[in-house]
Parts: sequence; C-alpha cells; structure tokens
Amino acid sequence: MDPVLGQAGLPNISGNDGGKAAAAQRAAEEQAQATRDAANTQAAAVRDASTQQAASLRDQASAAVAAQTAAINQSAQAAQLASQQAAQPQEGAPDIQLNGYGDSSDPRRRYQGGSAPAIGGTSGGVGIRI
Repeated sequence: MDPVLGQAGLPNISGNDGGKAAAAQRAAEEQAQATRDAANTQAAAVRDASTQQAASLRDQASAAVAAQTAAINQSAQAAQLASQQAAQPQEGAPDIQLNGYGDSSDPRRRYQGGSAPAIGGTSGGVGIRI
C-alpha cells in the first residue's frame, strides 16, 4: 500500500486498496436494498389503506341508499295507512242518517217514550198506555 495514498484512504497506483472499495460498494448496495424494501412496505401499506377507505365509502353509500329507500317506503306506507283509515267508517257514526226528520217522525221511535205511566211498572218503551 502506498504510504501517502493509503493514509488518505485512497487506492494506490497499483489499484490495491485492501478491499475498501468492495466493502463500500456492498454497504451502498445494502443501504439501497433497505431503502427499496422500506419504500415497498410503505407503498403496500398505502395501497391497503386506500382499499379499506374505498370499501368504507362503498359501504357508506350503500347505507345512505338503504336509508333513503326506507324513508320513502315508510312515507308510502304512512300515506297508504292514512287513506285506509279515512276510507273506513268511523265507530259510533250512525249507519242511517235522517235528513229533515226529527225524533217524532222516526219510525223506530214511534212506540217509545211518552210521559204517561205504562202497565208493568216501566216508563217508556213498548207498553200499553192507560
């Protein structure tokens, strides 16, 4: 090894550097490989996160469509129920309405009522008047 060049870490004129160049090349290759591996690992993590985010967005969109459909169906069912209830006769409403007739001319009330005492100890209803 050349005493002047050897102390500076440079190869001598004959090109014999004692294997320092090969060691430096191996170290550079190992560092480059480690950098590539780290970049590949990071890229894979980003791809996985992107895939998960896309799936989450699809799920959210699907849930939004399902909620909107449910709201529309609920509204349609409420309208249908309201129309069915409006079409049904109300309880307690008379089935016969007498327009222009009072109680005195109602044939169903003809023999009922009255203030005269009736035989049988009852007042009103069908009975024999005294």
